[in-house]
Amino acid sequence: MEYTLKEHRHRFAVWASARAVQRGWTTTLKISDVIHAVKLSDFAGTYKSLSGQQDFDDQHMTLCGKMIDRFRVMNVEASYGRVAKIIAVYLKTSIIICTEVDNTKIRLIHPPIDRILLTNLPANINFDEIKILNWTQLDKDAYWNMVKIIRQRLGIFDWRLELAWHPEI
Repeated sequence: MEYTLKEHRHRFAVWASARAVQRGWTTTLKISDVIHAVKLSDFAGTYKSLSGQQDFDDQHMTLCGKMIDRFRVMNVEASYGRVAKIIAVYLKTSIIICTEVDNTKIRLIHPPIDRILLTNLPANINFDEIKILNWTQLDKDAYWNMVKIIRQRLGIFDWRLELAWHPEI
């Protein structure tokens, strides 16, 4: 088997996604199995063909549902927030940081949501109801309500939102 740059990026994206959500929750192997079962790499390979934000959001919602179902088969309870972060970190690692130019299609991809990002949302905008959210406990409705509020108040919900994310915190 030839080891390609695409395979290398995929493996690193799987590992990074798993590490970003684990925190005593489940194993890298199980997360990897779910990523492969739902064919997240296929989605990453075809995101450019999506027609726009609603198309991306619909695909994202479908992937989250499939991932939750797949984890359930493994007897692992997965919140919507956790699987959304798996997708976000996978796409960030395999697409966004590999993109040479800022194009409109990468602005469809959701940022990874965690405590650091939520806590550091702009202080001059009332995000009190968002800052108290526990990303690991978000269900589908809470996740999409959060997305709606952030989009309404900041006008974005993509990689640029990570301006509020600082790994050293």
